Amino acid sequence: MRKKHIGILLIPLICYSCDFTSASEYYNESIYYQEKGDLKKEQELLEKVLEKDPKFRPALLNHGANNSDFGNYEEAIRDYQKIIDFDPENTLVLMAIGNNYKRLEKYERSISYYNKALKTKGALRSDTIYFELKWMDEFDKDNEYYVRKHVIHYERGLAYLDSEHYELAIADFQRTIAANYEKPISYYWIGEAYIGLKDSTEICNNFISSAKLGIEEAKDKLREYCIEK
Repeated sequence: MRKKHIGILLIPLICYSCDFTSASEYYNESIYYQEKGDLKKEQELLEKVLEKDPKFRPALLNHGANNSDFGNYEEAIRDYQKIIDFDPENTLVLMAIGNNYKRLEKYERSISYYNKALKTKGALRSDTIYFELKWMDEFDKDNEYYVRKHVIHYERGLAYLDSEHYELAIADFQRTIAANYEKPISYYWIGEAYIGLKDSTEICNNFISSAKLGIEEAKDKLREYCIEK
């Protein structure tokens, strides 16, 4: 009889340690805390998601984004790399890796990931139209990882500028201006690139364009470089 009592008692103890919450349920709960701005709690729930399903793309993406927001750039890259391991053509994730290498001031590696992102089918021209069909409870569609090319060009332009590849930076920012993306600040960055190239005429032309579009810092640059003292 004693052995039977022990056996009966073991069942609730074993069940008590079980976690029957699904990865999707944990993920939905994490979104609730994301919307509240509680990234620490969101991160805890995302870790539970990934314990259940290590290849849960949206959870890996958000976990990486939070690590980046926390300043943990290398950890963010590791999160994103886990997606690339099974989804190597993921445009958004390749760009995100590039962004984090840029924050680490590893510009050449950053640029290499932007180049990879631009070669994927998910890198879309500014005039490309695509339709996003969503069904109930579907939260991981491939087209959610598409990125407009001019967005990648803007990020790569910053990496080129910081690594003193001025002419390449100018070419990327000219693309963003043509796409009407971040136009005021793109003129500003082109002005900065021309400072590096010591082209006084283009310095002034681009800071004038930037200032006209509302960038206050461009006015300071005009006073510094373009107004005779």
